[in-house]
Amino acid sequence: MNNFDYIWIGSNRKNIHIKAPKGSGGVGLLIKKWMFETYDIETIDNSYEGILGVKFQNKQNDFEFVIFSCYLPPENSPWGRDSSSFFTHLLTQMYQHYDIDSVIICGDFNSRIGKTQDGNEGTDELPPRITIDNTQNQHGNSFLEFLNDSRCCVLNGRYGNESNEYTYYSTRGKSVVDYICVPHDIFKQCKNFRITNCKDLIEEFNLFRLLGEKSKSPDHALLSFELAINAEIPHLTADKCLTPNAAKNHRYKLRQIPPDFMKSNIATSAISRLITNIEQSRSTQNQSDDLYNDLCNIIIKEMEDVIPKFDCTARTRKKFKYHKPFWNEELTSLWKIARENEKKFLKCKQNHREKQELQKKFKYSQNKLDRRLRYYDRKWSGRSFLQQC
Repeated sequence: MNNFDYIWIGSNRKNIHIKAPKGSGGVGLLIKKWMFETYDIETIDNSYEGILGVKFQNKQNDFEFVIFSCYLPPENSPWGRDSSSFFTHLLTQMYQHYDIDSVIICGDFNSRIGKTQDGNEGTDELPPRITIDNTQNQHGNSFLEFLNDSRCCVLNGRYGNESNEYTYYSTRGKSVVDYICVPHDIFKQCKNFRITNCKDLIEEFNLFRLLGEKSKSPDHALLSFELAINAEIPHLTADKCLTPNAAKNHRYKLRQIPPDFMKSNIATSAISRLITNIEQSRSTQNQSDDLYNDLCNIIIKEMEDVIPKFDCTARTRKKFKYHKPFWNEELTSLWKIARENEKKFLKCKQNHREKQELQKKFKYSQNKLDRRLRYYDRKWSGRSFLQQC
């Protein structure tokens, strides 16, 4: 991730079952690299499994905020039976950082709080919370107690229909278990909270080429919002981005690369200087990132100068244009059927029998898609060496 304009700060699960085939579990944050130019960023808490606290201190003024990334395992999991200790530790961290300007708590709490309000009517100046999930579990009771003690509220269900959607959906069911929480005193600074189905993002950004046997679409939604802060943010320019051409509405005709590509005097001089810098560097992570950034900029500059381009506006881009090498019309058809059944299942608010029928249809169509996806993935991966060449 460090090579894609983000830096990962995480805390892996420490207690892993002895028979676990690989490492799993943990929480973390992906942070844009330009944030490190504006803020001093440090981990302030990772002592409790499933909780990671990261503080952002503005370098120009005294503004600071903390983000807690959280994961509480389900109630039926051996790791999720002590929700009280989990929320007690989180509340202790809130008390220890009471003087922070803003605190954001987010993650998968596996807590269903139903229609129970997370504030006191008449005393808390909060809009009412509307929820699509009416079920409440024991984790939800502990979560509500934490919200009341910490004077925090969830953003879910307070910003119209786009904020009132299921955050977990699979063939096993649907629920609201992921939340973003903020203290009451900064609620008015939070805008445009929305819940986005990850399959909608796959279709919108044409990410079918990333799907495979070991990379299925997420069963949790994306939660996003905007926070108005009183701090200086640097102006982002293309040279701070590793792939500045991504924002331009054109693409390169890579089949028409001229034979003298990267052979101009400017390009060869830039490459020579870069090689010298590599030889003289101490190979720290930051230096490696900077050198990679410089190499990308050199190549992109040469591509801009010598490779022909064609227009690629929103009108010319076509949905489903780029696929996995093995993605075909059959998988596209099965995807559309599974998506249609999923949407019917998520929107169903009728009797229990109808929900079960829709869930069965969704499960059948999703399993059929997964089976065919595995088949074509394995068939593609099992090609002979000569076929791959």
